Amino acid sequence: MIRRLTMVASLVVACLVPVLSASHANATALCRYNFECLYVYYSAVSRTTAIGDTSVSCSGQVSTVGETSPYVVFTESQCDL
Repeated sequence: MIRRLTMVASLVVACLVPVLSASHANATALCRYNFECLYVYYSAVSRTTAIGDTSVSCSGQVSTVGETSPYVVFTESQCDL
């Protein structure tokens, strides 16, 4: 019985670790429908030096300039109807 519980617990932990890691890595906000979005990427957590950006237009076109990093500031504005 203890052996089964250990095996089940190990399997649960093995399945959760990649899910938790992926959710942290993809914590950046997604651009909503009918919104124009801008992601500005910075070189460090202090967010003083911008190194790149990604913009999503109202028509859905995506444009990336420069580099990306985990240090990002996200802004959005609603598109005109």
